[in-house]
Amino acid sequence: MEEYMRQRYTNNFRKIAITHSKTWDRYKIVEFYSAYSNPGNMKRAEDDIADVIEENNYLQVTDGNRELLGVAATFRHLEGKYLELGGTRIILNGFGLQKDMLAIRIVQQSLLDPSFEEIYSTVVPGNTKSIEGLEKSGMVLWENVPIDLLEEKKRIAAAQGRSSEVLFYKFPDITDAFLRPLAERLLDRDDSMIGHRTDPTTQIHLKFNVAILKGRFRKAVEQLART
Repeated sequence: MEEYMRQRYTNNFRKIAITHSKTWDRYKIVEFYSAYSNPGNMKRAEDDIADVIEENNYLQVTDGNRELLGVAATFRHLEGKYLELGGTRIILNGFGLQKDMLAIRIVQQSLLDPSFEEIYSTVVPGNTKSIEGLEKSGMVLWENVPIDLLEEKKRIAAAQGRSSEVLFYKFPDITDAFLRPLAERLLDRDDSMIGHRTDPTTQIHLKFNVAILKGRFRKAVEQLART
């Protein structure tokens, strides 16, 4: 599948964009999750997706024909006290897009709504591949998860009819030193040709059409990259 997608979307559609999802995209997102189902992604209702889109917290990867190639979201719990990075599914692999979407979400929240206490993700016990990915991103096992968050996650799981047995991983500290390389990554890769990790001659033209890289917000990202 990865080789097929790489050839199809780099040979025919070189322009790839990461953008904020719009309300009308929620139908495509639901269909995308269904078509490219993964045990690591739980099912999400259209209404839940629409709510996150309205908060400007759903990202998507599209090609020149607006075909969906990836999605990722930030879910706010307990009035934004805890931010969960989840809902990530990308089918155009090998170009570092998952890291880009992670960087966009973290930098966006840190600049526009820095009142959160923790940024975290959850994973089903035994999902070794996902755990390795979280650890590579800098997350560590969150052993003493606050009671209010545990109760909130159990409530959500019960409403969705699924198990609440998950492991929590979080970023230890969201400091300027942590954010700097993320800001640098966004500035370096925006509006650039990006080579595939195993075949640099296969390239895409990547553009970040996101709020934090426009106008005064972009200046804040540039300043963060210099700190």
